[in-house]
Amino acid sequence: MSRTPDIGVVGVKYWSYMAEVMAGCLDQIIKGQKTEIPINVFRDALLFFRITLEQKTGTFFDNPVAQINAYVIAQEILRDCPLLSPHTLEEAKNHLRRFAEFLKSLEGQPTIPVGEGFAKQPLVPLGVEDRKTANDLRDFFAALVRKSDRDFDYGESRD
Repeated sequence: MSRTPDIGVVGVKYWSYMAEVMAGCLDQIIKGQKTEIPINVFRDALLFFRITLEQKTGTFFDNPVAQINAYVIAQEILRDCPLLSPHTLEEAKNHLRRFAEFLKSLEGQPTIPVGEGFAKQPLVPLGVEDRKTANDLRDFFAALVRKSDRDFDYGESRD
């Protein structure tokens, strides 16, 4: 019998660390500063967009409940970004595809040793189109972090 992951395991909080690190790294990239994106954080960012676009991942995220949850999170985050707020599902999917393609382009950048791990070191400066996508993606990740902060349950009694 297969077990469905608890929806909370793949909720907003699950993705918040990745989003916070990616927003910071993208901010540095946009400013033309060299930065290193920790490889595991980078892979989680790729994974987030793969599952929101319903692609097979070879992980427990291939579970339909997890994919639907990630898709709902992505839709909510897009609506929280004033410059991205899509009017149709197709517009939303286009934003997600654009973000996924941008991250895939960074995948080809050099992987370097950093501390006890590895990181991607994107080349800077970015072209005009990539700069716009990086700005939008940074805003998307920052909105995900804000949503995680708002949704966090501090374990207080609700009596």
